Amino acid sequence: MSYFTNYRRFGPSPDECARIIVSASPDVCFISCFAFSYALQTLELTRQIKKIEPHLSIVVGGAGPSAYPLYFIREPSIDFVLTNEAEVSIKPFLDAFRSQRSNYQGVPNCFWRKAYQPQTPSINHFTGPEDFSIAITKAHETSSTVYFSSSFSRGCPKKCAFCSNFIV
Repeated sequence: MSYFTNYRRFGPSPDECARIIVSASPDVCFISCFAFSYALQTLELTRQIKKIEPHLSIVVGGAGPSAYPLYFIREPSIDFVLTNEAEVSIKPFLDAFRSQRSNYQGVPNCFWRKAYQPQTPSINHFTGPEDFSIAITKAHETSSTVYFSSSFSRGCPKKCAFCSNFIV
């Protein structure tokens, strides 16, 4: 039994998405791959972007690349792979990128290429409880009850065979 019996694309094609992205003239393009099952579509999009704008740096992240980062960094159209939680890596990555460094070793969870060879992160970091502050929002109120909303976790606790979201 399977819920997934066929693939259906919603929204624009990869080449149209690439044109839209490049038309914004970004300094860097971040692409999130929700799950490894979308790896081929992610690669198709990065290839289309590089076909239009070969010098645009492309960074891929999300649960899919976190499951198998070397698969993504070996793709010539991808310049960087950020694994695990984005909050850990984005600021150090952007600091390194803006300074035009050629070495990204100090960026946590960052894979990149040097002389066409994949480089693995020298720092692997996950957030811990001390890295978060509690955020609670009053969501709704009735005459007798007040409802609050908060998020205390990310990813998914299930370990389904078709999904990599449990990693994050």
